[in-house]
Amino acid sequence: MTLHVKGKPNTVSVRRVLSIPNKGLQVPRQEIRRSHRVEVRLPFTYQPIRGGIVMPEMLYGVIYDIGYYGVLVQLSAPQPPMTEMKMSTDLSHVSYLAKNIYGKVVNQKTRHNRILTGVEFTSVPAAVNTKIQLFVQLLVYSD
Repeated sequence: MTLHVKGKPNTVSVRRVLSIPNKGLQVPRQEIRRSHRVEVRLPFTYQPIRGGIVMPEMLYGVIYDIGYYGVLVQLSAPQPPMTEMKMSTDLSHVSYLAKNIYGKVVNQKTRHNRILTGVEFTSVPAAVNTKIQLFVQLLVYSD
């Protein structure tokens, strides 16, 4: 991202360091956001974001695990780490179509011969966030 910094006439590019591949170093992931996670099987749609632009093609996937701050999904097309995407899904237990959820790919793992992708939410409208939390709570306490 670029920022305006006091005392600098031009914007300054800021990047997050994730690793130094030629030294074999990787920054450990710090999980500061904890919430209940529940197993689900929810279809959802997503659009990758490239260069800050939401791509027009609508892709499909399945959410297998959801929490307040992210999801574990199977995507119709693999996405590289740090890919941003715009997502929508129907939260049937609360009768709500959750739209305009933005997230980024943070990891991938294989489970039961499926490639599952961890997506961390980066921007969620307040009303959608409330419904996601309600959805998760209903599923946690119904078990």
